[in-house]
Amino acid sequence: MAKKNEMDNVTLEEWFKEPHSEDDKRKLFLYMDSAMKYVHEMGLCVNVFDPKKIELLNSSLEYVKFDELYDLDGLDYSIQQKIINKDIFKSAIFQILLYSKFDLKTNTSFVKEHFDEFTSFLSEKDIPYYRGVVERNASVYFIEYEAERVKREANDIEKELNGNDSEVKDNKELEQMLSNNKVNRLIYGDNLSKAAFINILLYPTILIILVLVISYLVFLLRYFGLWLLTFFCVYDILSL
Repeated sequence: MAKKNEMDNVTLEEWFKEPHSEDDKRKLFLYMDSAMKYVHEMGLCVNVFDPKKIELLNSSLEYVKFDELYDLDGLDYSIQQKIINKDIFKSAIFQILLYSKFDLKTNTSFVKEHFDEFTSFLSEKDIPYYRGVVERNASVYFIEYEAERVKREANDIEKELNGNDSEVKDNKELEQMLSNNKVNRLIYGDNLSKAAFINILLYPTILIILVLVISYLVFLLRYFGLWLLTFFCVYDILSL
């Protein structure tokens, strides 16, 4: 049975090779955003949005798993927030490129500069969200935007009904997306093991060590170079 479940898992790269409706793509991005929000709350970030490293477990849109996460533990709160904001920005760019079927390596500045052209690939109701994140660096989760949009839409309908007996139905699907933490806990666990993730401080630490090693080598070269120069000068004087 376990092997069957493994076979049912698909990466985003595999999923997008098959034809899917725009509604299914949008639903996927909402669930993906819900998973990212959960990951952030657990003190981790995605950092790299690679369709080969994002899975749909059991081929279900509800079960989004980021295979590679980065640990934010030990970083200042302000730095953590910047990284989280960057995740939200990268996720929005990632979604736009998938909608438009552009190369995922497309420079983010290109998407930002030509955002109006990309809007033709987006749902009209989502354009304000993507514009806010891409052009104005708004730090808002897609799932939160959707909740607010649906709430305002429901309020507008209530105003139109103006006291009639009709009632606005709750959006059960949106509620499920917003409260998808039970699923996310199953995927990521309540207590995420820090050892299972790449610490985001690893690369800067390696860079600092390399700089120190190079500086030490330069010091040694200068020291021995000066010593050799002194030796030859003394040798020349004594040879006279």
